[in-house]
This record gives sequence, C-alpha cells and structure tokens, in this order.
Amino acid sequence: MDKYDMTSLFCNLLDNAVEAATGYPNAFIEIYADFSKSHNLLLLSVKNSCMQKPSINTKGRLKTQKFPNGIHGTGLKSVLRVVKKYEGNYEFSYDDQSHVFSTVITLTNSKKEK
Repeated sequence: MDKYDMTSLFCNLLDNAVEAATGYPNAFIEIYADFSKSHNLLLLSVKNSCMQKPSINTKGRLKTQKFPNGIHGTGLKSVLRVVKKYEGNYEFSYDDQSHVFSTVITLTNSKKEK
C-alpha cells in the first residue's frame, strides 16, 4: 500500500475517533490492525466512544455533524477513496446503549489504476 494512502487512512480515522470521543466521560479509542500476507489483506478496526448518534444520508453514508457542512467531511471522503482504490470494504455501526462507534475496513493490496 502506498505510504500516502496509509497515512491518509490512519490519520483521518484517528482524527474522527478523537473528535467523537472528546468530552465523553471515560472516553476511549481502540485501534486494531492486522495484515495477512498469505491472503494479501489488511484488516483495520477502530472503536471509540461517541456521545451523539451519527447521522446517515440517503445513500447510507455518514454525514458530517460540523457546521457549515459544505467545508467538512473531506476526511471520510479520503478514507472512502483509499478503500475504493484498494478494492476494499468499509463498514460502520453504532451501539445506542454503550455509545460506541465501530469502523471496520478491509483492503486488498491490489490497487486499481487511476
């Protein structure tokens, strides 16, 4: 994986997790990464405290909760660009009772050409 794509992926996911967890009592962020050389697959999981239930748009994607929203949301777009480039999968969920947001990303190492 290209080092710039890896940096974009990790930085944007971590930035979003820190922002969501900020101000939450007993806040936490848990990051798990594993690379299977035999399957040429990267698994990345991020779980974090999240005070507010995320908003979802009509396409099933997360909406920014920052204002004005026209100039925000580029971090997630960068993550999705990397997921698409490496023929990956992006899933997210939110647990209303524990207030935990989870992201799971799987990527293959065969990137698509631009």
